[in-house]
Amino acid sequence: MTEVIFGIQNEEKDAIWDLREFIAISELINACLNIKLEMGDSVTYGDYFSTTPDEEIVYLHTNELIDDDELLEQDFPEYAYLLYIDDIENNPEYVAAIEARSDVFVKLRTKEV
Repeated sequence: MTEVIFGIQNEEKDAIWDLREFIAISELINACLNIKLEMGDSVTYGDYFSTTPDEEIVYLHTNELIDDDELLEQDFPEYAYLLYIDDIENNPEYVAAIEARSDVFVKLRTKEV
């Protein structure tokens, strides 16, 4: 299975996340992909958005860990938000739709998981 990660800068381009902005990005993703991301909370990752538990393919996280303020993706400190799309072989339309919005989403990495 292959995963692709996209970075999203915040409005101020200072990599500090804001809940209102985080929600607005999730709504943009919903519109781009014609899906409904649901907000969740994790002890490790804090707030996040993802597709339903039965189909966990799209995840939106802030680029930090709650416990030690370390970045989730340390190679990309300039991005406040990270969008993960898993199983891209079976969901190429998701990647294409996000890549079409290069004004918002920057492809950071593709990897086998």
